Amino acid sequence: MKPTDQAATEVLRKYLIRCHGNVAKDFPEVAEMDPINAADFLLHLRDTGRIQIELYNKTPTSIGCRITEVGSR
Repeated sequence: MKPTDQAATEVLRKYLIRCHGNVAKDFPEVAEMDPINAADFLLHLRDTGRIQIELYNKTPTSIGCRITEVGSR
């Protein structure tokens, strides 16, 4: 993994941990998990191609997260 990819993954992981409550609303499968375990699980699902995780600007000072399941092949 490139250093920039590692940095981006770490930023995403920190966001998923910090905003666990909001993430769990969009992806209820992680609602009962510890935030750290939930973040690692979501990153695993992303890395194995099962979900896509997108961060986007909700407002000029707020970031949102969109998690979508990837369709079956």
